[in-house]
Formats: sequence, C-alpha cells, structure tokens
Amino acid sequence: MQTKAKDKGGDGAAVRYSKTKRACYLGFVTQAIVANFTPLLFLIFHREYKIAERSGSS
Repeated sequence: MQTKAKDKGGDGAAVRYSKTKRACYLGFVTQAIVANFTPLLFLIFHREYKIAERSGSS
C-alpha cells in the first residue's frame, strides 16, 4: 500500500519518509492502547482483590 505523493523537489522525500510516518502511526496506536488499557486493568484488579480507595487526606 505504497502511496506516492507528488514531491516538488523531485528527490522522493514522500517515499523516503514512509517508514518514519509508519513508525509514528504505530506509536499513536500503542499510546492509545496503553492509555485505555491501564484504567481497565485497575478496575479489574480493584474488583478482583477488593482494593479500597484512599482518601486525599491522611
């Protein structure tokens, strides 16, 4: 699925950066998974091990 964008300079910059763009997209997906998976794990462990919430003041 290689898309070639028109490059005004003619040096193929759009093709050269395709791996970089792919790595950025993979980073976005990984970050989204981690950001959404962590609270779900907390809820599962909270329910499973009956962890009590702490209040803000000690």
